[in-house]
Amino acid sequence: MIKSLQKGISTAFIVMLSVMGLGSASLAAPPPGTTTAPYTVSYSARLTDAVGTPITTAQTVRFSLWTDSDFDAGDLLGTGAIDPGAAGYAGWVEEHTVTPDTNGLFHVDLGTITTLPNVTSSTHVYLQVDVKPDASPITDYEVIDPTGSTADTTDRHILNSAFYAINADTVDNADVGTGPGNLVTLDGAGLFDVAYIPGGTNADSFVIDADDSVAAGTIPLIFGTTLAQVLEYDIGNSYFNFSDDVNITGDLTVTGNANFSGSSEFHMREVADEAAADCTTVNELVLDTTENRIYVCTATGSPGTWAATGGAGGTYAQSIVIEPEYEDGVIVADGSDNKGKIESFFIDTDGDPGNANFNYYRWTTRQSSLQDIDLVVRVDLPDGFTGFQATPVELTYRTADGVVTTNHIDVEIEDTAGTAIPLVGGTDLTSAGAFTTSGITFGGVPTFTAGEQITIKLRPHTTSSGYTDVGRIIINYVGN
Repeated sequence: MIKSLQKGISTAFIVMLSVMGLGSASLAAPPPGTTTAPYTVSYSARLTDAVGTPITTAQTVRFSLWTDSDFDAGDLLGTGAIDPGAAGYAGWVEEHTVTPDTNGLFHVDLGTITTLPNVTSSTHVYLQVDVKPDASPITDYEVIDPTGSTADTTDRHILNSAFYAINADTVDNADVGTGPGNLVTLDGAGLFDVAYIPGGTNADSFVIDADDSVAAGTIPLIFGTTLAQVLEYDIGNSYFNFSDDVNITGDLTVTGNANFSGSSEFHMREVADEAAADCTTVNELVLDTTENRIYVCTATGSPGTWAATGGAGGTYAQSIVIEPEYEDGVIVADGSDNKGKIESFFIDTDGDPGNANFNYYRWTTRQSSLQDIDLVVRVDLPDGFTGFQATPVELTYRTADGVVTTNHIDVEIEDTAGTAIPLVGGTDLTSAGAFTTSGITFGGVPTFTAGEQITIKLRPHTTSSGYTDVGRIIINYVGN
């Protein structure tokens, strides 16, 4: 299927061209005495019209390299030339004038006009092939789509780079040694010299500070230059420091003390009924989820003996905080105007990489018209739920600007009976480039049953000139 560079990918065409018999792109054999792979790629193809008749007249074929497979009309300038600033453009393009034989076959060597870039660090590069009659203007170029469909995002041909070592001591002009640009070897002790340690290893174990040179301070393992999250051993305090949250899905056994400070939170074991719960340690705490009350063990046993930590309590204001990526959340395209990309990000709100990080989703598109996506979250109302506070829901979000036609957020909420709730403050949310938190209130007479679920649907909208960020959801309720 061919996409028009002149009118957009959804336009139908009178003349259809196709590439048949495209083989894998391969590097030619190296000349004698050289040790580098040549920078040319052989390309053969067959051109036919829509009914399969070979095209034998002179054609101009334009080849270009990209890092993604999706062609967009915005990849071109108004002149029909490739936009050098287009997202995904790898900076290489060349044109060949060919006259196919009687079978429509032609052959060219890519890289003979414009030197191919160094792609040794890339595992996948996409080749875009455009064709036009030789005498036609540049605006008549048409893209050869490898899948035959304009509806998908696979509009370019994938090339798998394959490079090789000439011999055991030399790879692409790199010699064995310990200097910059050389292949790194192990020293006499079977270790990497710290000055030339590589960026990774396939070994099952790896010793940091193998020479025991760090006598004080910390020994860090850093994740990401920009992310800069750190796992380090603190020599002076004899413990590990984690710069961010730690999620443990199995058991955690602590033989010493668990110390909390500042705004730290402690979450304890939950039981349905403390009277039937086992206790192995005096002063152990459990949360009775039926009563929503904390009990302390006063005598071990099966079951143990428990005492309530407080008197009979009534109801009080509580909140459920839901951070991206949302637990029990799904991303749904409603089938209309859903072209775009949803990503997860975080920002550091206080300058400390290990504290107060804020997560959010970002919705972007390359389309000029509004595109949307649904973030659907199911939230369990606690068993002790008795009602909502004055502002039941709060949403933190950000848009590129305050223009609704450029970007905004709509919110829909269903009660526990699955009925849509009339909302106040849940449509056309914008923030003009800064994160803000808005309250959403309920109208009508919705049904809410403790222990059952409500559904929250967040629908960010944006165009190519904006973006929409969706962050924290807070559910404010009253319960015991």
